[in-house]
This record gives sequence, structure tokens and C-alpha cells, in this order.
Amino acid sequence: MSAARPVPTLLAALTMLVGCGPPSGGDGSSGAVPGDDPVVRPTPAALLTVNFDDGEGEKREASLNCAAAADKATGYLRLSDASDLCRRLGELKGSLTSPPARGRACAEVFGGPAKARVSGRIDGRRVDRRLARTDACEIGDWDRVDVLLPDVD
Repeated sequence: MSAARPVPTLLAALTMLVGCGPPSGGDGSSGAVPGDDPVVRPTPAALLTVNFDDGEGEKREASLNCAAAADKATGYLRLSDASDLCRRLGELKGSLTSPPARGRACAEVFGGPAKARVSGRIDGRRVDRRLARTDACEIGDWDRVDVLLPDVD
């Protein structure tokens, strides 16, 4: 009987520790943004060009260069923090380097005439992604990478 006793005691101790959370300096907040740990999600190396056409005559271009300690954004992206955009590319990499699934069923919802093309490389993988807002699937794709795109009405 005494051999079984340490297991419940150990479980009780672990349960108490789990409730405590990570050490943070007192107030429970560490100042870090969730998912922003560079060890867990390192910033990818990238060189991207974004060509945007609002469909009504306005065309804009921007670029994002993510390199060790030298992140740089140009064009309309220069108004954003280049280092933050580079960190967020880790989440967007799959959406930009892979084509949309074939045969997906999309609701016929028109989101406007805007179009964009993102081209370049992320971590050595080629990017050539065309985006539009012509149906619900395209709008979803657009919204997924919207940090690289200007606002649309």
C-alpha cells in the first residue's frame, strides 16, 4: 500500500504547479505576445515583392526583405514594422508557398475587384501566389495574408 501512495501525492503536486503558470515577475504577464517565441517559431529568411491592383486604377508595390538583423520593408509596407512582418511570415509561409487546394467549393461572394501577386522566396521556397477577392475562398486566402496587403474597401 505504501508503494501506491507517492503517485497520488506526485499528481497533486503537479496539479498545483500547472495552476501556477510560468514565472513572470509578479503580475502574471511576461510582456511577450503569445506565439512570438523566436525559439519556437524563428523568423524565416525571405525576399518578397507584392504587387497590388485595386481594380479601379490604383497600383502599388511593396517589398519585404527578412534577413538576420536586417529586416526591411519598402513601398506601402514601410509603414509597418518590418521585424514584426518577418516574424509573422512564419505563420504565412504555407499559404504563400503552396497553391490553393484543387476542387474546393467556394461560395459565390464578390469581395471587390482588388488583386495582388506575392512573389519571391521564403526559406528558399519559391513564392508566386496570386490573390483576388472574387469568391469566398479567394477572400479567405486574401484575409490570411492581409498583413502584406493594403486595406481594401
